[in-house]
Amino acid sequence: MRDNYPESLDILFKKYHYNANGLNKIQKHAQKIIKLNNIIVNLLPISLKNWCRVANYRQHILILEVSDANKKIQLHYELPILLLKLRNDILPYLSKIKVIINPSLSSKILHSY
Repeated sequence: MRDNYPESLDILFKKYHYNANGLNKIQKHAQKIIKLNNIIVNLLPISLKNWCRVANYRQHILILEVSDANKKIQLHYELPILLLKLRNDILPYLSKIKVIINPSLSSKILHSY
């Protein structure tokens, strides 16, 4: 016999003490990340545009993902200029940029062509 049935999100949120305000915060943060990603990709050189994306921005630290170590090295050469442009125009409180490698990024890009 089946124990679980479809429930509306409102019921689930009440049941597990989630609120719409929390989801609203997550949605707004995701929208900010998407906008920030579009801006940053346009600031990058052509060789990095398709291999880099914004993973997160929290506590004044920008986290960028790259597809591999080669792109990470290339991006590190661009970081001083990128940091300066971002501080002057978009994120005045940006303290640093952290770069991480996400190999799944390259597979998604390769499949999109």
